[in-house]
Amino acid sequence: MTAETRDPNDPLVAAAADHRAAARDDAAAGRALAKAQQKRTDTRKRLDATRPPLLAAIVEAFTSGRWSQAQIIEETGYSRERVRQILREAGVNPEESAERARESRRRKS
Repeated sequence: MTAETRDPNDPLVAAAADHRAAARDDAAAGRALAKAQQKRTDTRKRLDATRPPLLAAIVEAFTSGRWSQAQIIEETGYSRERVRQILREAGVNPEESAERARESRRRKS
C-alpha cells in the first residue's frame, strides 16, 4: 500500500498515526524534563549561594535594632521559629531585645 492509497480509517493507519504522535509528545516531554531538571539544579545552586548572605543580614538587622523579628519574618517569609533558630545559631538570644543582643555579641567578640 502506498502513501496515496492509505485509508485514514484503516485501524492500522490510525493506530500508527496515534503512536507516532505519542512518541513525538514523549520525546518533547523528555526534552522539557531535562531542561527543567537543569533549571532546578541551577536554582538550587543559586539558593545555596544566597543563603549565607541572607542569614548574615538577618542577624545584623536584628542586632542593629533596625528590624524586629516580626519585620524579618514578614520580609523573608521565614517562620518565627526559623528566624529564632538563625539568631541562636549566630549566638544571639532571640528573646533579648536588639540592644541587649548587641551588647551580648560585643562581649563575646
